[in-house]
Amino acid sequence: MSCGIVRRRAQAMALGALLLGVAIGGCGRGCGNDASAPVAKVGDETFTLGDLQAALRETPSRPAAPEDRWNATEQWVARQLLYREALRRGVDEQPEVALQIKTAVRELVIGAMLDEMSRHQAAVAERDIERYYSQNASAFRRREATVRVREIVVDDPREAQEVYSELRRNPQSLGEIVRVRSTGMAGAESGDLGYVSASTSPEIWQAVQQLGVNQISQPVRASDGLHILMVVDRRSAGGTQSLDEVRMEIANRIRAMRRLEAMTALVEELKARESYKIYEDRLGPRTSYAGAQDTSSILRDVEAGE
Repeated sequence: MSCGIVRRRAQAMALGALLLGVAIGGCGRGCGNDASAPVAKVGDETFTLGDLQAALRETPSRPAAPEDRWNATEQWVARQLLYREALRRGVDEQPEVALQIKTAVRELVIGAMLDEMSRHQAAVAERDIERYYSQNASAFRRREATVRVREIVVDDPREAQEVYSELRRNPQSLGEIVRVRSTGMAGAESGDLGYVSASTSPEIWQAVQQLGVNQISQPVRASDGLHILMVVDRRSAGGTQSLDEVRMEIANRIRAMRRLEAMTALVEELKARESYKIYEDRLGPRTSYAGAQDTSSILRDVEAGE
């Protein structure tokens, strides 16, 4: 089995464990708002109200009903029982499984460190975005239709309907509503998602397909809340995308490049500081490997989660 396959499978296992180890929010009488209140227990492991609420945010197809909470709790119990049985049988000690666990832990920890590093990066300056656009304009051909969208994100269904009705009456109030009521991160106080397409944001694209410019969508449920969307502009396929259409994409590309540069520099620093050895005689001549990876390509794998 190749290292890439092992790594991807390990990451999938780890993600699955994280998603299945928490479940959907809410509790019956007696729990109150105490996140540490137990909902279920298997052996020494306790499933708390906080765990329950966290998973509701992961899969909020609709407001949680008692049946959702029961199903999620029973699923946690079942998975925990299976996990305990797997440990009893020594599955975690099998060489391939042990390697997958070790790889998954390593990649999760590296990812957390890289996220922490990225949080301290300076914001992308407008001049850097404009320079990147002018140097790479040919890469921004509009291959598909796009739509520019602004959004408001709220948690409560009743509030979502209030916002929707208010925007229908007065679309110009969107900026003020975003500032006061939105929990979304897009565009800071503007709620601007930039230009999206069917391939880049299929859920948003589907939600606004029947809307004209300055029209408002019904609340759309997503993992982080209820989204009310306004269409600001539409562009058909063909021609070169304007800077406004790709500004956010360029900013993301620049942040990714800076992150890669920072990671590469850190690896080189660690190579100089730490003790390591590559047994070249056991690898064969480097030139015989057409796909040989340098540090940058390895770090791109980490970034892509491959």
